[in-house]
Amino acid sequence: MTTEIPDVAIVGGGICGLTTTLALERRGWTPTVYETASEYRPIGAGILLQTNALLVLDRLGIADRVREAGVPLEESLIRSANGRVLTRFDLNRVERADYGYGFVAIHRAELQRILLDELTPKSEPE
Repeated sequence: MTTEIPDVAIVGGGICGLTTTLALERRGWTPTVYETASEYRPIGAGILLQTNALLVLDRLGIADRVREAGVPLEESLIRSANGRVLTRFDLNRVERADYGYGFVAIHRAELQRILLDELTPKSEPE
């Protein structure tokens, strides 16, 4: 018995759309991405990828590329309005020790470029 893989349309070629497309490709699907932007430009700002995001990217085989392109964070601070440190979180002790990944700051456009590089040419947004 042959299982037919249905056509899949991904509407939006942002971070979520590209990550979903890559995950489907890794499972043998050939989704089509539809994006209204005529081209990808390095717009946006930095984003923070937490451990759960890195675990997903690891399953997709690209976590190391993302960590190399970004900046791993060792600690996180919560400050008062006047700048006094209220609390510190040791991200190495908690996140990296328990899960193997910590938080990574990366420019949105760089993460998008990594995802685009991993897609097969047919899956790039139309």
